[in-house]
Amino acid sequence: MKTIITFLAAFILFILKITAQNAKGISVFEMLARQDYLEITLESDFKGLIKAKNKDDYQPAVINFKDAAGNPMSMEIQIKPRGKMRRRVCNMPPLKLKFPKEIKGSGEISYRTLEMVEICRNTKDYEQFVLREYVAYKLYNLLSNNSFRIQLVKIDFVDKGSKRGPMDGFGFLIENNNEMAERLNGKIIEPESIGRKVPTTQEKELFCLFQFMIGNTDWYVTTTHNLDIFTKRDSILPIPVPYDFDYSGFVNTPYAVPNDHFPLTYVTERFYMGPCRSEAETMETIQIFLDKKAQLIQYCKEFPYFTKSSRKHTVNYLETFYDIIESKGALKQSILNNCDQWTH
Repeated sequence: MKTIITFLAAFILFILKITAQNAKGISVFEMLARQDYLEITLESDFKGLIKAKNKDDYQPAVINFKDAAGNPMSMEIQIKPRGKMRRRVCNMPPLKLKFPKEIKGSGEISYRTLEMVEICRNTKDYEQFVLREYVAYKLYNLLSNNSFRIQLVKIDFVDKGSKRGPMDGFGFLIENNNEMAERLNGKIIEPESIGRKVPTTQEKELFCLFQFMIGNTDWYVTTTHNLDIFTKRDSILPIPVPYDFDYSGFVNTPYAVPNDHFPLTYVTERFYMGPCRSEAETMETIQIFLDKKAQLIQYCKEFPYFTKSSRKHTVNYLETFYDIIESKGALKQSILNNCDQWTH
C-alpha cells in the first residue's frame, strides 16, 4: 500500500510539472530555433527608429518567417533600440524584440523578449564581424553548458517610410536571460545579492579564461557589465554567463578600443582578468580548453558563412591562445602571474 501511495504521489508531481510547463507555452526562442539560419523579414519605421536610437521607446513592427513545418507566419511585435556603445557608433543599433502574449496556432508563449544583433553598418565586412561574434557565443557553448543559446538569422529589413530598409544580412538572436537561467534549473540574481565578489570556482575561472581566449576585457562582474549571473536551485554559488563580444580581439571590430585600465595598445592583445586559484586547480581548468582545442578550431575552420579572411583571423587567434597555454613559460607569464590583478 505504501508503495502504491509513493508511486501515485510521484505521478501527480510529474503531471503537475508537465501541466506547469504547458501553461507557460512555447518560448519565442524555441519557436524560432532552427538547425541552420532562419530567414526573417522585419518591417517597421526604421528611418524613425534610427533617428531616435538614443530613446528606449518601443515601436510597432511586423515579423515574417516560416515555422518549423515551412508554413508562413506573420505577427505584430514591438521593437526598440538597445545597447550603449553600438547605439552610438552603429548606423543601425541592436534591437530588442517583444512578441505578443499569444500567437495564433501556438497559444500562449513565454519569455516574449529577445535581443537581436545585426549589421552595425551596411558593408560585407561588418556582416563578418556579426558572424565572428556569433561564433564566439558558439565556442562558449562548446566549453560550458552555462551559456546562452543563440539563433543565426538572415534579416530582410523593410522600411515603411522608404523603398528599402537600412540593411540586409546575417544577424543573431540571443536567448532571454531568464529563460536561460530556468533552462539550467536556476534564476538570475542581481549583483547586490552576492556582495562584492563572485566566489572563485572552476566555472568562474573557465569564464575568465574564455574571455582571455577571445581577447575580451570589456566585462566586469560586480556591475554585471556584459554578463549575467545566476544560481542553480540546488546550489548557492553564483555562475557568470558572458555576452557581447564585439570589443574582443576575436571579433576585432574597427570601433573597438582597448580597455584603458590595462597596458594594452591594440584590441587584439590579451590581458588575463581572472582570479587566483591553486596552480593544480587552474591546470584542471586549462585542461578543459586543451581537450576542446581541435573542436574549437575546427568549428571556425568549417563555419560556412565566414570569408577567407574571417576564417584565417579566427583560427589564427585561437592558435595564439593555445600557444600560450601549451607553454609553461607563457602560461606563467600571461595567466598565473597575472591573476587577481583586477578587482571582481
